[in-house]
Amino acid sequence: MDSIRVALLGHGTVGSSLHQLLVEHREHVRAATQRDVEVTAVLVRDVDRARPGLDPTTTLVTDSLEELLASKPDVVCEAMGGIEPTREYLLALLDRGIPVVTANKQLVARHGTELFARAAAARTQLRFEASVCGAVPIVRMLRESLAATRIECLLGILNGTTNYMLSAMAANGTSYADALATAQDLGYAEPDPTEDVEGIDAAAKLSILAGIAFGTTVDVDDVRTTGISGVTADDVAHAHVLGARIKLVARAERLLAPGGGHTIALDVTPMLVPERHPLAAISGATNAVLVDGAPFGQLVVQGAGAGGPETASALAGDLVSVLGSEPSFLTSDPHVAHLAVAPRDARSERHYVRMRVADRPGVLAAVAGALAAHGVSIERVIQQRAEGADGTGASEASLVLTTHPCAPGDLETALATVESADRTVLPMLDAPEAAS
Repeated sequence: MDSIRVALLGHGTVGSSLHQLLVEHREHVRAATQRDVEVTAVLVRDVDRARPGLDPTTTLVTDSLEELLASKPDVVCEAMGGIEPTREYLLALLDRGIPVVTANKQLVARHGTELFARAAAARTQLRFEASVCGAVPIVRMLRESLAATRIECLLGILNGTTNYMLSAMAANGTSYADALATAQDLGYAEPDPTEDVEGIDAAAKLSILAGIAFGTTVDVDDVRTTGISGVTADDVAHAHVLGARIKLVARAERLLAPGGGHTIALDVTPMLVPERHPLAAISGATNAVLVDGAPFGQLVVQGAGAGGPETASALAGDLVSVLGSEPSFLTSDPHVAHLAVAPRDARSERHYVRMRVADRPGVLAAVAGALAAHGVSIERVIQQRAEGADGTGASEASLVLTTHPCAPGDLETALATVESADRTVLPMLDAPEAAS
């Protein structure tokens, strides 16, 4: 039986979990591939750091790519993260014809085209299932199971940290600050949570999935991104009254262009999701993706989207795929066409608006008039008296309204003429027909 020499880039949470999985599940890998897998080299930033489960007498531990290459790996699994020097490492490996399996979402999102080109030139493989949604096999589903279909829309809860926080705020009335602190205590959020709470992580994942789903190159900077830091406990409570849940939704949708053809709309933003929508029930740190297209209709997949063992399982799955396939099988650049990015106002949809206004006669009429002047009509209104924001007891009201479908720019222009404070504006996701 052939033995496959595997090298790891990184031996942190994910890398060490992958190492442990390959050792403990050696028989499963052998049964699937008819080959033995041996981890022969590990590249780390600090060779002096103690690493439980890693025996330097049998496995090369190095901080030098040249030393790792000298160990003659058959496959390299990358779990070190970051853009540089990881990008240079992967390019060097691919140029030498060494297959690479990666969990690096930012690298694939920002440099995927370059990496695919180098892999193709060397007739080797680049696989990246683990870069999105951890153990959920969404990349494989899009590239293989749905390869012969036409996808119209992809919606996802792609960040477990923010979904955990919003779930806690909905279940317990927890404030944003307390939900974040708990997420950090549990290890869901990093000490610097910016990449998660501001939607940056989800935007990178969306750019990868949208590129595959629509066969187009997606620049992560074209994803309109709004995080959850502006969402308050009041917003979560109002959403419940409106029969919805607030979720950070990553969305890619094919739209008709005015002059013919299609564009792609891309955004990551907190949205009010109706309770009957499949994504509304996704709680905790779970990830989920809904794919809508022809002829299959709607498919929803969900599962653990982060964590060492979960991401390691996706890396191991790609490793098995490398061992069991020809270099050209579903490893070419999936970006075969180009769809222009839709302008911001290409999609008309309902919106949730919450703001503090003076509690006096005529204010609601003035707000309604300002919206109507810009073609925005109100669907529903909830008004609550609130204590003055300045602590003086001045009479204020919390005004919550939902609109009929309108362009975001029209709503923004209308609200600019309204005197208010502490304003939140969120799009509202309609439940799919199949869920009604």
